[in-house]
Amino acid sequence: IILCNNNRTARNRYTSHNSVISVGGINSGTKTWKVRIDVFFKPSQWIAIGVTKADNTCLNNSYSVSSANQKYPLGITSVSGDWEDCDVIIVELNCNTHKVIITNKRTHRFESIDLPQDGSTWHLFVNMHFASNQVLSLIHISEPTRQAEIS
Repeated sequence: IILCNNNRTARNRYTSHNSVISVGGINSGTKTWKVRIDVFFKPSQWIAIGVTKADNTCLNNSYSVSSANQKYPLGITSVSGDWEDCDVIIVELNCNTHKVIITNKRTHRFESIDLPQDGSTWHLFVNMHFASNQVLSLIHISEPTRQAEIS
């Protein structure tokens, strides 16, 4: 993975799984990330976007949705695929309800994934597979909402 644009753009240069996770994590309140897929070169395998724990870069241990219609950590079929160049994928993390909702802004397709209730700190997760010319740009990060502000 090559990071550029003040670490807001990730480009996979290799024909294998490569992941990037955000430095800042959240363990209470809510946070929303918006990720734009700049270039999704087909027939590349996929891009998966979601959340993960800080010590994980493995796709199978993430809580994410892929462009190949798979939902993790189980790898089960999802309805959220059909991603294209310039799609914006919205990741809404709610630590209070232990859920992450991942939505394609263009198609309005989404998946809701339950998270473990173990007090983990969650980070944005992006995995690219056989994506030698895929580029992802983080275009917006909302600030975490504090518990007191939600009430």
